[in-house]
Amino acid sequence: MGFAREPQASNRKLYFSPDHLHQFRMKRFEAVATALALLLAFAAQSTQGQASPYTAQAFLSNAGNQPASTNKATGSCIIGLNSKTNPTALTFQVSVNSGATNLGQVHIHRGNKFSNTDAGNANGTPPSNPPLFILTTIGGATSGQLTAFDSGAPADIRNQPLSAFINLISAGNTYCDIHAPGTTGGNSRGPSQVWGLLTRTSN
Repeated sequence: MGFAREPQASNRKLYFSPDHLHQFRMKRFEAVATALALLLAFAAQSTQGQASPYTAQAFLSNAGNQPASTNKATGSCIIGLNSKTNPTALTFQVSVNSGATNLGQVHIHRGNKFSNTDAGNANGTPPSNPPLFILTTIGGATSGQLTAFDSGAPADIRNQPLSAFINLISAGNTYCDIHAPGTTGGNSRGPSQVWGLLTRTSN
């Protein structure tokens, strides 16, 4: 009389009913959803109370430059403030096309360039429109951070908080320019070569 042999353990197969599979998948989905919700909650908590950044950009060229310039350099100046309402730091990123020549200090001025110009100090006299910020010199650092207006900025704004800068940008009343290197008059900068109005780019 023969006996049926037990199947080998390696040949045994686990069987899940459709209901079991559905429950397993639902539990896995719930676990993933819970983990995601926790991550989102943590992210929201970590950013709560932080103001959104404020950014602005100027595209630089000789178009409309005063005094007139034949410099063919082009570039950009990107400004970032760490708050829309109460900024305490300003970051900048300046870039120019490769091969650009006769470029020196990079400034931000008050005005729209058509009615308020920096004469360039070719004769050694003080600038007609002192810079709000002296950012850098072409050939040096292309980025950096400032925490206040320049000490030589116009007297009515040099001691103001950086929020005053946001107000000027919003009014279309700031521009970035790059000056020629120092002149024979002993000044640190020559005439403006390229420029561009600063316009807000953040939401």
